[in-house]
Amino acid sequence: MRATFAGITGLVAALGLAAGPAVAGDWQREGGRETLRREFAVQANQEIRLDLRWGELRVEPGDSGKVEVIVRAECHHGHRDCEDRVRDIEIDGASRSDALEVELTGLSAWHSKGVSLEVTVRMPRRQALDVDMGAGEIHVEDLESDVHIDLGAGEIQVRMPEDAVRKVRVDAGVGDANLRLSRGRIEGSRRNLVGAGVRWNEGRGHADVDCHVGAGEVNLRLD
Repeated sequence: MRATFAGITGLVAALGLAAGPAVAGDWQREGGRETLRREFAVQANQEIRLDLRWGELRVEPGDSGKVEVIVRAECHHGHRDCEDRVRDIEIDGASRSDALEVELTGLSAWHSKGVSLEVTVRMPRRQALDVDMGAGEIHVEDLESDVHIDLGAGEIQVRMPEDAVRKVRVDAGVGDANLRLSRGRIEGSRRNLVGAGVRWNEGRGHADVDCHVGAGEVNLRLD
């Protein structure tokens, strides 16, 4: 998942990725926050792979048949260098034979000092999702295919239709892991009093859900 990404301009030209209304580097002021939008074409057989350093990520179904990524950033102090650094953030994408890879760049050098970062991804509900993120919060709603999440530290919240899921594996290296089914809750088993894990393979669907947090909490709800 950790790949080197070319610039968005070259990718649009060489790979035929569908760009949204904004052009590269075009941040807009919306509701008191800086906002950047990108849109990517995706093939039916491609997994959606997201690579983020930190922030709050929300993934939900979209109706366009494409992958839409919206980044909203807000500086919590008046320093001009904070606003300048926000505008260094870019959404890069690469279309591979088996995956659409999306990465936020321009973040690693300064982490979250003085900035809140929210990322919304809208994607086809029946395509697989793979998320690799360093720290923060991840919320996934109403997808119906495989979901794989690896979070270094923070919180994972996933909600999916129970009849879409076949198998579940959720783990917290340090923290809590829980699964809630339509008929009740399955508690995580403890490992050395610090971590927890849940395994469940009684589903009638086709999706495999595998979520891991190094330190924090992971909760999966199947309705």
